[in-house]
Amino acid sequence: MKRILLFPKLGIAALVIGIGLLTGGGAIAATASLAGEWHGLLDTASGPEAIGIKLNGDDANLSGGEIRPGTQAFDTVTLTGKSLHIRSIPGDFTYDGVLQEGGNMITGTLVLNGEPVPLTLVRGLGGIVLTTEQAAQVEGTWEGTIVIGAINLLVDLHIVRDASHLYVATLDSVNQGAKGLPATFSVADGKLQFKLPAVNATYQGTIDATNKEIAGSFSQNGMDMPLTLRRVAKVASLTTALTDRQAARFAGIWEGTLREFGLLVDLRITRDASGQYLCMLDSPMQGANGIPTTFTVAASDIEVTAPALGGSYKGSIDDANKSISGVFTQLGKAIPLVLAKVDKAATITRPQTPKPPYPYKTEDVTFPGGADGVVLAGTITEPEGAGPFPAIILVAGSGPNDRDESILGHKLFFVIADNLTRRGFAVLRYDKRGTHLSTGDYGSATTEDFAVDALAAVKFAKSRKEINPARIGMIGHSEGGAIAPMCAAKSPDIAFIVLLAGLGTRGDHVILWQTAAMGKADGESPEVIAAGQEMLRKVIEIYAATPDQAAAVAKLKAYADQFAAATTLPAEVRARIAVALPLVCSPWFRGFLAYDPAPALQRVHCPVLALNGSLDKQVSPDDDLPGIAAALKAGGNRDVTTAVLPGLNHLFQPATTGGGEEYAKIPTTIDPAALARIGDWLDAHGK
Repeated sequence: MKRILLFPKLGIAALVIGIGLLTGGGAIAATASLAGEWHGLLDTASGPEAIGIKLNGDDANLSGGEIRPGTQAFDTVTLTGKSLHIRSIPGDFTYDGVLQEGGNMITGTLVLNGEPVPLTLVRGLGGIVLTTEQAAQVEGTWEGTIVIGAINLLVDLHIVRDASHLYVATLDSVNQGAKGLPATFSVADGKLQFKLPAVNATYQGTIDATNKEIAGSFSQNGMDMPLTLRRVAKVASLTTALTDRQAARFAGIWEGTLREFGLLVDLRITRDASGQYLCMLDSPMQGANGIPTTFTVAASDIEVTAPALGGSYKGSIDDANKSISGVFTQLGKAIPLVLAKVDKAATITRPQTPKPPYPYKTEDVTFPGGADGVVLAGTITEPEGAGPFPAIILVAGSGPNDRDESILGHKLFFVIADNLTRRGFAVLRYDKRGTHLSTGDYGSATTEDFAVDALAAVKFAKSRKEINPARIGMIGHSEGGAIAPMCAAKSPDIAFIVLLAGLGTRGDHVILWQTAAMGKADGESPEVIAAGQEMLRKVIEIYAATPDQAAAVAKLKAYADQFAAATTLPAEVRARIAVALPLVCSPWFRGFLAYDPAPALQRVHCPVLALNGSLDKQVSPDDDLPGIAAALKAGGNRDVTTAVLPGLNHLFQPATTGGGEEYAKIPTTIDPAALARIGDWLDAHGK
């Protein structure tokens, strides 16, 4: 499960919570099918021209469509992986594009009458009609900044008239590198409202008399943040002009290590097509690359600001132009960082990540989730042959996890699926609702909602002729280790379950223990750990006494402000409170605190394997594993195997402290002995 630290000490660590504000953990949620309306702008000699493309059918059978203006039909549409190819009937144009992560954007090239033109398409949510007066009020580009503690997110709202003379809206989160989030919107009585379904966010604002400013509030996951949008002729640029001498000194790739955390950092300063320079920040060991920044250069000094991280870097270059010595500051904490110029950035290897060709079949699939509007996208791997095969559903821990349960460059579920498919199991893994290529509302979902989705995955597996419907099981990791028993208690279709760092105690106990254990392992001071415990107990108290979520959120925000104002802890700690607050105020957090896994475990009667690492600092091997065993025994289950695996952390990596700061540094994704332990048990109980 995600680290629920009120004071996360991670180094470039707002990536864990902060950068997910608008993008849902860095990825824009998508609609499962490409069919429907897509919009883009062509750069022409007379200026930008709106273009619309409509795709008919579904991903399995895209059956043509049309391009506007001109309503020209096309008959050839093919989708291969993430590559889309379109060709018109007379052959006047072709379009070749790549579906971007999240599924709401296609970047590619339109070849029109032999001339190639770059064209980015964003998914349309359906345009609306505006009166002349309304169009004058809102049409154009609007810009503003969302502030969450030390984190600043610049956003651009684009409201344009499409080729069918309807108005459509998209939003860019500039500092997060997220563009084209589709929005639905309305204009009435001098007010603008829009909704971003992909990230569970809304905005309501009042348009001033000059039609140049909209003052309002941006809301996401129960948090309201002031946001004033101002009309701009041109969006803010992240580029910087450099003289030839400055470019010779500073342009290139710079690499260094935040030694306190052992995290590699890359700065890439490159020239764009306009001759200006861009600076992108990478944290390769955390799997976070291309984070937009702004930067300035003066004499031998450089200053880089990463607003989405609440971070900055100030340094001075040496006379040889080969080294920059400086300080990286995030959420008030200053860390020395020396960058060296390199020809090529270091490659972070995860040797266990499978590489093709695979000795089994792999298929990307979509299937209905557990609620209306939820379509889950995933991958199923199956052994060669006709089957039927025993099958395993992989259920991820908390956070906006993709089908591979990717974390810090590791792909835990990909490694597990590969291993078990080689052993003769079919394995289904999927993106959680509202993340990556799955639809639905992630921000308002609770553990119970994710359990319903997991049961939908079981139903889908049962429908496939190559899967043995009597031998379907689940592997749940962390929060997934609470979801698997919930499902097994409800469904006789589940024949066995494996709980990896699963929950055996109430959620509030887990959160309190985790915060203290992770803080200690990561070197937090006793004062900071004690403050985190104090805050969490107050959060638990507020939720217990306040059934209404909106009222509880108001109390939580007031308490956080009061605590931050009164505490004598360092400024960096106060900054972390603001970063953690959106998570604490979410419906998921409330539900998790109150969840008791014992009743569900007592109703599980299929075979169970439950494992913990001895160095797990997120789920207690001393409390939760015995809790699982006791609840299963109380329910009469006699086919239960539990084990604490020495020296392994929450991800089942071989570790030294078990702290979260080690996760990225360890090249092993999952200890081979642990993988073998899981596979051997499944061979005996799952086939």
